[in-house]
Amino acid sequence: MNRIISKIQIFIIVALMTAAVSCGGGKYKDIKGFINEVVAAQDEFLSKIEASANAGDAVSAVQVFGDRLVKLSEKSKEIKKKYPEIDQWVENPPADIKEDLAKLDSSGSKFEQVFFKENVKRIIKDKQVQTAFIELNKKMESVKFFQ
Repeated sequence: MNRIISKIQIFIIVALMTAAVSCGGGKYKDIKGFINEVVAAQDEFLSKIEASANAGDAVSAVQVFGDRLVKLSEKSKEIKKKYPEIDQWVENPPADIKEDLAKLDSSGSKFEQVFFKENVKRIIKDKQVQTAFIELNKKMESVKFFQ
């Protein structure tokens, strides 16, 4: 009888651990979600820029990206209120989010890969696209993550 109970207990423990891991629990679930949103915004932007058939497509991609960054900036302010210690994470982030932060670091090389492609180089020379990037730069002045 004890063996049956212990097997049931082991099953329950394994089931609970599996559920906890698969639900993405953890102290920094909201930060992980935020990081994933930023990565998704960057990936979507790069994908749209790379697939741009003309200047209008590229301008649209730049504008949508800028708007998403503004919204994400606002969201980051709410996260900052919840985790005021976030300023200290630049050099030593919590282990729970190091892997997620690495996703952000790897996106820098994606930008280089996309913007050095010949079709993208050609499209970003367009006056409308350059103006869109100037406007994006202005938006970026107001985009402050975790401040």
